[in-house]
Amino acid sequence: RRPRTTSTTSAATVFLALGLFAPSAAFANDSTPVVIQAQSFAPIHDTRVDSSSPATNFGGSTQLRIRGGGGAVVHSFLKFTVAGLAGPIDSARVRLYCVDASLDGGRIHAVSNDYLATSTPWIENGLTWNNAPAVSGPILDQNGEVLIDTWVEFDVTSAVVGDSTYSFALTSNSTNIAAFGSKETPNPPQLVIWVRAAPVITSFLPASGPHGTEVSIDGVELGGASAVAFNGVPASFVIGSETPIRAVVPPG
Repeated sequence: RRPRTTSTTSAATVFLALGLFAPSAAFANDSTPVVIQAQSFAPIHDTRVDSSSPATNFGGSTQLRIRGGGGAVVHSFLKFTVAGLAGPIDSARVRLYCVDASLDGGRIHAVSNDYLATSTPWIENGLTWNNAPAVSGPILDQNGEVLIDTWVEFDVTSAVVGDSTYSFALTSNSTNIAAFGSKETPNPPQLVIWVRAAPVITSFLPASGPHGTEVSIDGVELGGASAVAFNGVPASFVIGSETPIRAVVPPG
């Protein structure tokens, strides 16, 4: 995630990192400037279904619950519409706020956008155990113990490929219910997608100089820089109001 330039500024290349939730992917070690941006999407529908009340709809509930392991089974479903991604996807995560702790934080699966055995898109006010999409796909991610009043993340990168609509099911193998806030709460679910977008570097001045030289780097989308380095050596820098980046060439 380190910007890189040469020890003089004559062949400067800057790598920039911007991430609200510190995405773990490293930047490519090439000459393409890169900005990692987080884009967040709220669910358009979310609800739970319960095998003990197979015809009951819970679309207005404030809780997304999961339960398994014997007796009544409870699954929760979320649907997101993704539009306007600023670049190729680096990673994607569903974030949920825990409102009922459990030793089993659940598993997440990609499921159909439609009611079971139909081509009709499901909505939260119409979904029940009887017509919910089948949960038959692989587990995308899972969590162990989850604690109340904390955010829980599920990696769904493999299921998110671009602008589209995505549905996910949450399941559990434990009789100890875990619950998360629905979109009707102050802490609604989120689908956070980190994308790679190229900033535009318009100039850097001076064009060359020894260590100690202050370099002004100008361009577009440079304000999210988290580090600047010359030949891999970290450099001190500031982000200004008139010039986006002012960095000092370090020794070496």
